[in-house]
Amino acid sequence: MPLRLHLLGTPLFTRDDQPLELNAAKAVALLALLALARAPQTREQLTGYLWAESTADAARKNLRNTLWTIRKALGDDFLDAEADRLALAADVWVDATAIADFKFQMSDVTDSSKIETLKSIIALYRGPLLDGFSLADAPEFELWLTGERERLSQMYLRALSHLVEGYRERQQWREMLDAAGRALAEDNLQEPMYRARMDAHARLGERAEAFREYEALRTILERELGVAPLPETEALREQIVRGQLELLPTSTGSKAGTMPQRTAPARTPFIGRERELASLNSELEKSRGGARVALLAGEVGIGKTRLWQEWLAALPDGAKRVVLQAHCLEATQALPFTPVVELFREPAGGRHLSVRESGVPPLWLAEVARVIPELSGGAPSLPPPAPLQADEERRRLFEGFARCLLALNAQPLIVFIDDVHWIDSASLDWLAFILDRLREQPLLLVLAYRPADAPAVLVQRIAQWARAGALQRIAVDHFSEEESAALISALGGDAGLA
Repeated sequence: MPLRLHLLGTPLFTRDDQPLELNAAKAVALLALLALARAPQTREQLTGYLWAESTADAARKNLRNTLWTIRKALGDDFLDAEADRLALAADVWVDATAIADFKFQMSDVTDSSKIETLKSIIALYRGPLLDGFSLADAPEFELWLTGERERLSQMYLRALSHLVEGYRERQQWREMLDAAGRALAEDNLQEPMYRARMDAHARLGERAEAFREYEALRTILERELGVAPLPETEALREQIVRGQLELLPTSTGSKAGTMPQRTAPARTPFIGRERELASLNSELEKSRGGARVALLAGEVGIGKTRLWQEWLAALPDGAKRVVLQAHCLEATQALPFTPVVELFREPAGGRHLSVRESGVPPLWLAEVARVIPELSGGAPSLPPPAPLQADEERRRLFEGFARCLLALNAQPLIVFIDDVHWIDSASLDWLAFILDRLREQPLLLVLAYRPADAPAVLVQRIAQWARAGALQRIAVDHFSEEESAALISALGGDAGLA
């Protein structure tokens, strides 16, 4: 039997249904690159992903050694080599490519045989591509892996969406519940899948369960995105309330080509948090004598972002105060400088970079243009950045951003970054640089994070700032009984339930 590569979930390699042992990280990464490549890869392309920091000779030697490791573990027949190009042998089976190559049209939902094939394809998805796998010394591979994980995840979700419609067509409500649930396990912001589960529960006579699905959706949308459910979701809920489900069309999805508009939910009253607000005020006052860090620490949904918003809104007007805001995303952890770039694309930061009176010398603006290329379009006279060694290029980029902050001439400058537990390493290093570079400037850096999800490198950096006396940790805890009672009362409920 041919070699089989199971790359979705924890990597597994088999031949004749027997597992093969391959533990070398670079060997696994190389197999994944070859398996998912659209065309044969040159040796230079492969070494660029895995040994970008090595010399050309050393990288090629590493590639040869890694290929030898794979041959020893999997056999000689896994590779097709032609001149300088390498490709996976045509008869090697790969689960990820089986999903990527599968074609299914919505018109196929009435074909039982195609539905069965779709189910078998979906079963191949045991988890994200190379689940739990990473190569800290190969950033180009990490970027590639992040993109491929997202691409395959979207294909999996699309396949589950087709399966849900197939079950809807056959009125197989239990199966529809299971398929939609699997989609939500992969991405819990898939609103159509919540609607599918509401629909299925209601048709099974489980109205209470349908309403629980709605409440789960409403809660997560407000917490994660600050939005309300879509109008078609509200319409479905209303039909369930009135017992009108028999009037529902086959599909509750929106019409193609239209973009439903979301509306912001009514904000819950802001209750309590006097201690936390006082701590932020204290740190702002201290920052007038030099750079400070205020660390908002708390679990997901506890109210860190809301605390920041309410504190900022309550600040007295300040003509010279400048506020920059950004947030980190789990999906962009491997992309350098994502939150930093967001800071300078904000109106408060960006407008100072696009005018000649900014006070930032063109030399430093050119450095910033390395990662904000639209600067070059607004200032075509910028000199091209000089080719430098990686460490020197990084230092000059850090300094370029520092010069841009200084040019704001803020009194004070307040920088807020949300979800810092997902910050990329380059942005974290830049924050450390800024706190030292602007240590005598009126700068308050407010960072919100979840301690349980903080990586070791962030924990170490926080400890360094604390030892230097530049950081104040502000714990955002659960409400006290009195605060809970006040919130319930403000919402019109029975305060005794607290």
